[in-house]
Amino acid sequence: MPTPIEAYDFVDDPNTTVAQLRVACEIIGLDQSGGREELRDRLHTYLADFGPDAAVVCLRPEPDPPK
Repeated sequence: MPTPIEAYDFVDDPNTTVAQLRVACEIIGLDQSGGREELRDRLHTYLADFGPDAAVVCLRPEPDPPK
């Protein structure tokens, strides 16, 4: 499980797409509407509840393995 710092790194990475941010919100049951900054703000609010060493739900799951 990633730490909050790793999750913040994913959320704040300029290469993280809006689609990826929407999936992250979906994974943890957050509203998926809005643009990049709204999604990031929503995810930041969620992550603020975790201590620095806590394990958080992975916001960036590995893709399905090739068949």
